[in-house]
Parts: sequence; structure tokens; C-alpha cells
Amino acid sequence: MAVQPRYGKSIQSLLHMNAAFPSHIHGHDLSENLVHGAIIDPAHLKDAQHVASLLRNLANSPERPFTDLDVYSADIRAAAIEAEHVAVTYPSPALTISAQLDQLVTSINRMGESMAKRFTALENRYDRMEQELQGVANIQATIKLIEANTAENATATQNLLQYNSKIMAPTINRLENHAIIMRNSRAEAPYAFQPLQKSVIGNGYLLAKSLEPTEPGDRPYGRLDQHVSQNDAYPLGSVPTMLPTPFVDLDQLTILKLITFYNEGMQIQRGDSLQRRIQKLMVFLTRM
Repeated sequence: MAVQPRYGKSIQSLLHMNAAFPSHIHGHDLSENLVHGAIIDPAHLKDAQHVASLLRNLANSPERPFTDLDVYSADIRAAAIEAEHVAVTYPSPALTISAQLDQLVTSINRMGESMAKRFTALENRYDRMEQELQGVANIQATIKLIEANTAENATATQNLLQYNSKIMAPTINRLENHAIIMRNSRAEAPYAFQPLQKSVIGNGYLLAKSLEPTEPGDRPYGRLDQHVSQNDAYPLGSVPTMLPTPFVDLDQLTILKLITFYNEGMQIQRGDSLQRRIQKLMVFLTRM
């Protein structure tokens, strides 16, 4: 009876490596660890490759529920499983540890080239938005120059400036938020994010109350009422002061206060855990 091939080392699950991952996605179990000595099954490799492909597609979607680092983790895990399968399927002296490392380096280099192309596209988009902002600044500078050189039309010029500011305010707010999102997307530290400017009119107190967590241990138990109310005013273009540094120090109460400030739900569901809410807030601050 032939000896069944077994894994020569343990390979951790994606959920074990990053607790922010969901336990299942599209029928794939992200919590399964492949332990040392377990029987090698081709289905393990097929499943890992499907998960990596799925995360890559989701990371490139408008919602961006997963980051490039998440895709990188899935690719590395699939490569580790593939290396184990190759080692037992073709047991040859030529397949040394050095050769396996070369395969991993090649795979990482390919991913690095793909990420470099994406960052180049993002930088080009950022440059275009900077040019738009400069164009707005030039218009405002021209109007101010006309006001200074035409004293007899000072009143009319002032009215024009006020009208221009009112009309241009939403555009300026949108462009500045795009610039902030670009900087957040290129931040070296995963949680070194700059808060966006408020762009939705109104107070989100009632929205925040409707999204209080359902787990008793996570519920702020009325603490939201002690910090904010539906009568608080948050002007457009302002930024919140409650975003902590580092970003990982967020708690349920702070997230509810951010929802109240922005008057946006950030796709958060009432049943979401704290880690899931932090992940959705990260997407909100880096959305493209």
C-alpha cells in the first residue's frame, strides 16, 4: 500500500494571519489551517488559488473591501501550498530550498510589478486633481485682483466672490477629499490616515443610533447620548477631531461619533463586529 503524501510543515489560514478577514467568503472557508502531517489534497491548492483570485477581483472593485496586502497574503499562502504539492509530487534533488525560494521571489516580483503599475496610475490621477485645484485657486486669485484694482466696483466684486465661493464650495470639497483619499491610499503606515472633510449636509445622530452594535458586550449603553445630540451642528468642509492616532485605537463609541459627524453609514451594518467596522471605515477613508 502506497504511503500517502503529507504536509512537511503547517500552513496557517488567512483568518489566523489576520483576524479582520471574514471566516467564509463565497463558499470558501478562510479559517482552515493545514497542519503538519496532514494528508495532501489537490483541493487545498485549488481552493487557495480561487480565494486569491477572488480577493484580487474584490480589491479592484469600487467598494474595495480588501486591500493589496490582503491579496498579497492570499497569494503567498497559495504559493506555500503549491510548493508543498510540488515537493511531494516531484521528489527530486533538483527541487532544493533555494529553488523554492526562487519561485517565491519570482511570484513576489510579478506582484510588485503589478502594484507598481497601479500606483503609477494613481499618481497620474492625483496629479490631474492637483491641477484642477490649482485652476480653482487661479480663478479665485484673478477675482481678488479685480476687486483690488477696481474700487468703484467693490460691492459688485464682493457679491461675485460670495457667489463664486458658494458655487465652488462643493467642487472644492470634492477635489480636496479626492486628494486626501489619494494620500491615504499611498500612506506607508497602514493606519496613518488623514480624516476626510464633511461632504453630506446634516447631523447623523439618528443614523448612528440605528447602527449601535447588537452584541451586548459591544453596546455603548447610552454613552453616545453623553457625547453628541441631534442638535449638534457640523459645517460642510470641516474635519472630525475624534479620529485617534494610531488608527487601531478605534472603539465602538468613536465609530458611532464619526457616523454622527459625517452623516454617512460607511456601509456599516448593525450586526458588524468592531474589526469589521474598522475595516469598512478604512475603505471609506481610502475609497477610489
